[in-house]
Amino acid sequence: MLFDNLAKSLVRPAPGSFPSIIQEVLALLEDVEANMFGVKTSRYSLVAKLQRLVQMPTKLIGIGLAAKLRWATTWAFITVAFFVINAWVSRPAVGLDPMVKEAMTWICIAVPIFLVLFPTPSAYALAGVSEPDIDFAMRNLFDRRLDTERRLATVRQHLTMLEVRCAARVQTHKWIVGIAWAIWTFFLLKGSDLALAGKLPLPESLLATAAGFYAVCAMYLLAAGYESALGRVFRSIEIACAELLLIRQEEAVKAGETPDSFNREEAAATSLKPSAINPDAASTTPAAAPTS
Repeated sequence: MLFDNLAKSLVRPAPGSFPSIIQEVLALLEDVEANMFGVKTSRYSLVAKLQRLVQMPTKLIGIGLAAKLRWATTWAFITVAFFVINAWVSRPAVGLDPMVKEAMTWICIAVPIFLVLFPTPSAYALAGVSEPDIDFAMRNLFDRRLDTERRLATVRQHLTMLEVRCAARVQTHKWIVGIAWAIWTFFLLKGSDLALAGKLPLPESLLATAAGFYAVCAMYLLAAGYESALGRVFRSIEIACAELLLIRQEEAVKAGETPDSFNREEAAATSLKPSAINPDAASTTPAAAPTS
């Protein structure tokens, strides 16, 4: 019986016998996406796949565009406010010099752009991550039993790998936008030459140029919105991991342990000698006195 149990313990486990952390991370990512996009995933697998293929990307782009256009809205609001003040100050009753009025107009154009291009870090550093996003990710990590120090470290490693893969796709989008911009610039110059030579009607040239410009701008907004939404998804999980890790470390300290106590326990469990952990320990350990 003893040899049978020993033989069973030495058998290599079959694939899938142990839960895979990467599969849990992928499921966590799906849950965070569905919660962030406000989508209730169907219990039917076919409907759920359709939601991931059709509904989720639309919501993803929508959230990303909203985050990017928020700065445009802020710029428009500040610009309108400046021009309203400028119109009130520059009214005929005040009698300002025309050069002063022109300078104030340029100030009303430049200052809002400056304020939008150089905001404080707290205004944009979180990439749109909200407190409910972090709270949901933390609860999801806890429900999946990914809230221990070791598992959180593994989750963060997998997240880094997945984010690198997503960043490669974002880079592809940027290359496509850059190529489209180069093509538009080429046709803009070519169309201008043809229009000046009288070989192409000017209205048609202007219409084609404007259509190409708006198409390139739309491509840029889609790529930028996609990148912004991805950042929000990954940042919410990363912040949740950091918060949970801090909670576990504080619990360990309250229990009289140190945050790296699992390293010592692992070393004791595998019966590692001090020289195996620290090579200098073997040379600094005093030799036993010879016995007569």
